[in-house]
Amino acid sequence: MAKKTIFVIGMIIGAFTFFQMSKVHAFEIRPTFGSARAKLLIKIQERYPNARIEILGEIHWAGTAGPDAADFIEITQEGKGEARFTVKNSRESADGSVYFAAWMGAHIASKRIAPGEKLNPADFTLQELNVSKGEAYEYRGVILPSNTGLMGLESRQTILPGQFLTRNAVQKTPDLRRGDAVQIRFISGDLSVVTPGMAEEPAYLDDRVKVMAQKTKREFIGKLTETGVVEVKL
Repeated sequence: MAKKTIFVIGMIIGAFTFFQMSKVHAFEIRPTFGSARAKLLIKIQERYPNARIEILGEIHWAGTAGPDAADFIEITQEGKGEARFTVKNSRESADGSVYFAAWMGAHIASKRIAPGEKLNPADFTLQELNVSKGEAYEYRGVILPSNTGLMGLESRQTILPGQFLTRNAVQKTPDLRRGDAVQIRFISGDLSVVTPGMAEEPAYLDDRVKVMAQKTKREFIGKLTETGVVEVKL
């Protein structure tokens, strides 16, 4: 009877030990896929360097499940808010996909802005755009960042209400515009003569600019040294 009791107890202990070892073994072989999710987030971030990436929902696998470890992740296709990728490790590989959002701050116009009009910050609101799909995806590389100051900028084209600003839609306001009156200062050695003229093109301080002398109608190229003054060295 004693031997039978010892045998039963031994069987119970052995089964319990096997059960515990099985749980540990299963955990080691198939852990959660959090490491791959984190690496995938980094990979998507590399494609949207100025955006805040948000993974939407779970990862969808082509097979039953993803690999137990992610040594290498390659994004094979992305667009329309979805990334398709391949995960590899030393033992296996798997294809998957995941939906995501890439949020980027932008200036949104609240009124119509005409070409050449100086930008007023009060005419814009700051909003986050999902640049992973739609029109924002097509312009994601040229969207004017929300931390860009608008003072000193002007529109190069018509901007409609609801549109976001892009880098090629604005420019720094010129210090001199075509048709502005200027003082042309001719310099030759220690001598200088000033005559009135007109700017033939827009320019910024320290830029070279073409001007026309008012009396002779001759054109000269000089340097805009201060507002309304162009120096021409003879």
